[in-house]
Amino acid sequence: MIVAVRLRAMRCDGRVARDRERWSRGYGVALLRKRESAQQATYVELFFDLVMVFALNRLLSSGVADLEVPGQAPADYLARWAGLGRTLLLFAPLLWTWTITAYLTARFDPRTPALQRSTLVAAFAVLIMGTSVPHAFDGAGGLSFALVYTLNQVGRLLIFVYIIGAHPLGRLYVRATVWLAVGGAFWILGGLTTGGAQVVLWILAVIVDFGAARLGWPLPRLGRGRQAVWEMAPHHLAERYQQLMLIALGETILAVGITFTTNKDRPGGYESLGLLTA
Repeated sequence: MIVAVRLRAMRCDGRVARDRERWSRGYGVALLRKRESAQQATYVELFFDLVMVFALNRLLSSGVADLEVPGQAPADYLARWAGLGRTLLLFAPLLWTWTITAYLTARFDPRTPALQRSTLVAAFAVLIMGTSVPHAFDGAGGLSFALVYTLNQVGRLLIFVYIIGAHPLGRLYVRATVWLAVGGAFWILGGLTTGGAQVVLWILAVIVDFGAARLGWPLPRLGRGRQAVWEMAPHHLAERYQQLMLIALGETILAVGITFTTNKDRPGGYESLGLLTA
């Protein structure tokens, strides 16, 4: 009995040691795309794009509602332009979430379970962000939008920093994580406020997110550089863009078709023109 217990303990210790060595070498390196990796998008990526189109649809609906300000004269364009600006401000983090997700699935093999779980978590985050859009500037909705966005962006890159080990990509992910955390601080601070302060803080957050990426996420002793960021599977990324556009177009045609069929008037008005345009 004692011998069996000791043997089992030795096996467990050996397994732990092998796993520790495996992670120290960078388990995530095995997840990187290879030349023979398939270029087609996966069903998980398709699901993520569907959720993203839902969030964009919610954002568009909220933007249209802001343009139709109650009690405002048609000549008063100030409130309308403010609503358009808020819509563009919320579009930026959604676009950046999709971009980072597309980059990760173009750099790593999206058919591996680790990448599929990461993509599903990102889809869930986008779903929460989309439902928070209508109330993003009037209280709790803004905080939930900012928290989910920041946790998703920073959290998944932290995981990739850990699993990539000593691979040269580790420096890139450390730099990106730090700058996304800085931008996330502005997003969360903005979510805790309302009014003009919230808008200013979120504008600063967008500047940090996109500006740092444009400069190659520079950090002391870790350097900077953007070339390695875009060394990925170009055909896969092109298919992702095509897939997103097709889903968005299909959703638009469906919405116009429903509006057209539920209209009791005869065809010939603006609805027909919109259907033809779609």
